[in-house]
Parts: sequence; C-alpha cells; structure tokens
Amino acid sequence: MTFIKREMFIWDFLKKEMIPKNVESVTFNNITFDNSNICEKSKNQVTTISLVPSYVNLNFKNKELFKEIKITNTNLDGSGITINENDTLESYLQNTLSRHTRKNLQRFWNRLNQSFNIKVNYYHGQISRETFTFLMSSLYHFLIKRFNDKQKINSYLINWDQKTEPAFNLINNKKASLFVIYNEDTPINITLNYHTFNTILFSEINGFDTNYYKFGLGHIDLYLHLKWCFDNNYKFLDLGNGTLDYKKKWCNTFYNIQYVLLYKKGSILSKTLFIAEKNKLSVKNFLKKIKLDELILKTKYLLKYSKNTIKKTSNHKLFTLENLSNDADYNLNNAAVIDLKTNTFLKNPVYDSLFNSNEHINDITIYMIAENTYVIKGKKSLLKIKTTT
Repeated sequence: MTFIKREMFIWDFLKKEMIPKNVESVTFNNITFDNSNICEKSKNQVTTISLVPSYVNLNFKNKELFKEIKITNTNLDGSGITINENDTLESYLQNTLSRHTRKNLQRFWNRLNQSFNIKVNYYHGQISRETFTFLMSSLYHFLIKRFNDKQKINSYLINWDQKTEPAFNLINNKKASLFVIYNEDTPINITLNYHTFNTILFSEINGFDTNYYKFGLGHIDLYLHLKWCFDNNYKFLDLGNGTLDYKKKWCNTFYNIQYVLLYKKGSILSKTLFIAEKNKLSVKNFLKKIKLDELILKTKYLLKYSKNTIKKTSNHKLFTLENLSNDADYNLNNAAVIDLKTNTFLKNPVYDSLFNSNEHINDITIYMIAENTYVIKGKKSLLKIKTTT
C-alpha cells in the first residue's frame, strides 16, 4: 500500500495527454476528456495532485469515498483565452480588445510588413532535425539576450535541452508546434506550443529578437496563435503562468494553480496523513510568499550560467534619432557605407527608424559620417543616429 501518492497534473496533461489514474475524467468549458487508463480502485490513503489549473475540474472515481480539498499555489497564476461556441475571431477582438489595442495591432502588422519581407511558418506535423535544432538555438539566444538586458532570471533556461528535446518528436506527431515569424529566412519570433486533445493550445515559451521591439511582436504573435485556434477549432489558448499587462488586454480567462488533495473518509490514518501533507504544503506556500524559492532559483542559475551567459549591459549602445532636412552638409558620397550584418549594434536604431518612416529595409543606405554618428538615407526619409555607451 502506498500511503501518500503524489502526482503533477499540468505537464502530463498538456504535454502527454495523460490523466492521473484515479481521475475518471477532466472537464473544461462543457468539454469532457475521459481517462482511458483509469485505476478501478485507489489503494492510497492520501492523494496529492499538484499544478492543477483552476480552469479544469477533476472528476474522481468513487468520489463519495473521499474528502477533497483544494489549496491555491502561492505566486502561481495564469491566463488564457477561452473560445466560446458563438465566437468568431473578429467578434472576439471587437469585444475583448480596446479600440486602441486593435488599432495598434493593425499598425504593428502593417509596419512590420512594410519594413521587411515577412513570412510565417507553423511547424506542426513535420520538421527536420536541422530546422528544429536551428530554431531552438535561436529561441534560446532570444531568451538569453532579453533576460540579460532586463537583468532577470528565466527558470526555463535551466536544463534547456532536457526540457525542449521531447518537442522534436511531438511536433512530428502533431502534439506540439513551433510558430515562427521570419524576416526573409531569419527567425525573429518563435513560440513553442503543446497541443492537448486537439482542444487546448498551450503556449509554453516565446522569444523574439529585441531589435524588433517597436513592432509589437508579442501582440502579433498572440493574434496569429488566436487565429490558428479559430481556424483549427481549438477551444482554449493557454498562455501559461503570469498575468502580464499585454495578457490582461487579450485574455478572458485568468486562473490559479492549485493542489488537489484527497483522503479517505472515516479513516483516522488517512486523516492524520492528510493533515501532515496539508501542513507541508502550507510551509511551501509560506516559503514562496517570502520568495525563498526565487533566491534558490537565482543561485542555481548564476552558478550554472554566470560565466557563459550573464553579462552586464554597461556596454549597451544608446542612441538618438534626428530627422534631417537634407544631406547637403554631410557629403554622403564620400562617407563609408555600413553593412548591418557586420554592425549588428545598429540594428535596433535602424529598425526603429524603419518603423517611424514606413521605409523598407531594402530601400535604405546607412552611412558613417563621424565616430558614433551615422545617417540613414531612404526614399522618403533622412535620419541621423548618434550612439553612446
């Protein structure tokens, strides 16, 4: 006999379509997922199922024999988009997004396509090992740069290969996907998703090239995911842990992550073990409340990655953009032409200038006119960049 059975729900359910053996079914928004591997009779005195999102209900076998309680997990909450029966993509955007957000979304998408040769690819059902390795490496470096710039820790980067490698086979089996936005053949935004029972799209991790920050790739990525869900009859887009501001603008579902505990009615042993388990979880929640878990995570991260990835941003290039009326004073004919591929520190200001001027990347020329001073000349615009450290 196992006195206490502990299981984690969310990863098995979302990534493997597995349901705990003593759960008869999982329900979500009037949709039922039946358990094909149910155990007829539980021999456990106490069962603890962790990481259960509150947007689902667990229906237990022989539930009349057990007492069930739920404990909210401290500092863990999530958000997503529930697609109801009468929703269309247009009606959802109209009813959920503010007029300002809808206008910005259209503006971001138009400016991105006006400035670059954009294409979108959904890898869902077929991906080569070479493409998978390249895209996951690109996603990894997007995240490293973004969180280094913010001087924050991303726990997903710990044991990266172990966490992401299973996605290769899952993509080829249509159980996972990579949604990628390209500029030409260069990925600029990548999201790894898991597909659950052809109903839930779980967006696990997203990264983007921060040089394109001004183009609102987060909003564009969310729109493309939502459109895919409507086109493929998915009912929930799970954006995972966190309720950031942009998620609040888009989402209609916000949820907690819970522990679900079961113990046998009428059993002193079961009740005693349950009290001990409940107290243990209360202590864990208290330690999370004082953020001890974040300190431990930061220590592990720095020990493993500090020499290779954690860099201060003291050499970060800052810049100013200035509109010029003409180029007569700069003698651009004798100025050095700059190639962005070998001067990547200029990408951020150059791309910002494209956003502001509605120019295409192929229609501009970059000149160096003095130390740390550059001019961007396009068909419709003339701008000066001055960089400082």
